[in-house]
Amino acid sequence: MNILAVGICALGAANGSFAQTACEDTRLAASDADPFDSLGYAVAVSGDTAVVGAFWDNENGNDAGAAYVFGHHTRNWVQTQKLLASDGQGGISGDQFGAAVAIDGLTAVIGAYAVDPGGAAYVFGFDADTSTWIEEQKLLASDREVGDHFGRTVSISGDVALIGVPPEDVRCTAGVHCVRADHRGQPVYGHRG
Repeated sequence: MNILAVGICALGAANGSFAQTACEDTRLAASDADPFDSLGYAVAVSGDTAVVGAFWDNENGNDAGAAYVFGHHTRNWVQTQKLLASDGQGGISGDQFGAAVAIDGLTAVIGAYAVDPGGAAYVFGFDADTSTWIEEQKLLASDREVGDHFGRTVSISGDVALIGVPPEDVRCTAGVHCVRADHRGQPVYGHRG
């Protein structure tokens, strides 16, 4: 079993600065992770929900990757779901789904920088009726090329997601792709080099 050991600390504001008010060591264990899945390579938390990447998970194929969702329930973190890309596939290098993760409220973004061509990011939304995370959309760069590594980094706040392209990739313009949802929830793309 693959276990991620973390220090979880509650921070409280004191005189305009953050002060540690409580800290405990805990371990987040994936129900089916292999020791070589790289559980914990990427982590994100929003409220009582954590998303933890395992980009070498093999359930969808060799190194296709996965992300685990944990909920904080009465002093314990419990795995609530394993996320996989609906079109995930393995291969020689795999998709690397879970190499980057972000969460804000009921929306999570999972990066998969090795998806060909050029990488991808997947948006998951929490469905309160079924209490499950559902893949809502696969994001691709409009100017993607093989090897771009779009999705190497991801971030989300409200209706804005930022998807990073690393600068060491000389085949593409490094920068950040900004995806904002319009009034219908459809993506509106922009690029900042």
